[in-house]
Amino acid sequence: AGAAACAPAPLAALPTSGVPPGARDMLLQMPGPLASLFLELSRQVGRPPRLDFVDMALYNWTLPARPGPGHRSGCEVQGPAQGAVAGQGAGGAADGQAGDDTRVGAHNAHRLRIASRFLAIPEEDDFWRLHVALEAEARTLIAAAVHGQAAMARGDVQDVIAALELFGQGLATLSEAHTRVFAEGGRGDVVLARRLRPFLLSAVTNQQDMHIGCMYYTARSAILPLALAFLGVPREDKHALQRAVDKSLASMPAAHRRFLQRVDRPGADARTFLHAVATRTAVHELALLEAGYNGCIEELLRFCSRRSNLVCRALPHIAEPFREYYHKKLEASIHQARCRLLLQRRIAGPPALGPARIPPSASTLSDSAIQGGAVLGDHGAGHLTVGSPPERLPGSSPISGPAAGQAPWQSQHRMTE
Repeated sequence: AGAAACAPAPLAALPTSGVPPGARDMLLQMPGPLASLFLELSRQVGRPPRLDFVDMALYNWTLPARPGPGHRSGCEVQGPAQGAVAGQGAGGAADGQAGDDTRVGAHNAHRLRIASRFLAIPEEDDFWRLHVALEAEARTLIAAAVHGQAAMARGDVQDVIAALELFGQGLATLSEAHTRVFAEGGRGDVVLARRLRPFLLSAVTNQQDMHIGCMYYTARSAILPLALAFLGVPREDKHALQRAVDKSLASMPAAHRRFLQRVDRPGADARTFLHAVATRTAVHELALLEAGYNGCIEELLRFCSRRSNLVCRALPHIAEPFREYYHKKLEASIHQARCRLLLQRRIAGPPALGPARIPPSASTLSDSAIQGGAVLGDHGAGHLTVGSPPERLPGSSPISGPAAGQAPWQSQHRMTE
């Protein structure tokens, strides 16, 4: 009876319609009862029945609390699989972020304890810590995208400028996490990739290794699809890496997929908005929009370069073809998204004159605003309309000196085309 229970499930006994081929092969290698349970569970959560990065990064960690006053032994902040609320654990400063010890990020990723591992090597722990930290640090990226699209819907240029700046900062944080959490490269990266390979894909060939490289690159995460959708990067060229990004949505939790669907709507991206307002926006605002957007493009390229480096470290035998035929094609699409708004404006001519709005202060996008989901610019001065100045230059918005309590950088300078 025990041997029968552990025997692989026959294909006819499993309802595998709609299951991807790679996941079907994995099910056939599992004991029959376990395969049936795994298949049913996967259907209930709306994800393919296979091991994935999502399971390891989102549901496979705990954060032991720092010893401190009133510390109780064994108290820790846990991942979602343990059902704990982020906020347990002892207080205390967290590596330069006082009072934020229970909030996971790159600053305390070294303290993460990985619950289930394939190999007892430091490279594996650091690899999963990196992806836990990336998902945690993406909170800034998500807030910027939500606030940015709300600002675009209102036609609020100044809030869009602030959202683009925050989005670029979020991408920079994710790039820096790669060197901060997973800086050292070595033989262990290759050993880990070889150990994971048969669990991610059943066949082991060079072509399958390219698929593994795409999995490493995207990590089945919402981060890269979010950045491409919010910035409006052209995705008509369905090269292999773009197809991998599109397919990664099926492996994400349902809540992540719903969020991406809300963001990735026709005409709701930043690039479309910028081109739409280019001919009717003051020159100085247009310059800030162009600088902010192209800065996001640069940070996205930097983030993609970090992901490509991760693939090449884990799979050095495919490093050259992966960079040439996968990574560089995605890079080319991102490069195409660059905006030249000032040139577009010079061709189209000056806009109609209209009231300007004071840029929101830096506190508009504070950490508390991110957590609370506050709309950009709803902190008072961000929505004040500036009165008409004594004189107005052609093609510019109304100008005033810095108001009381306003930082000097918030003063709008007169600019002409």
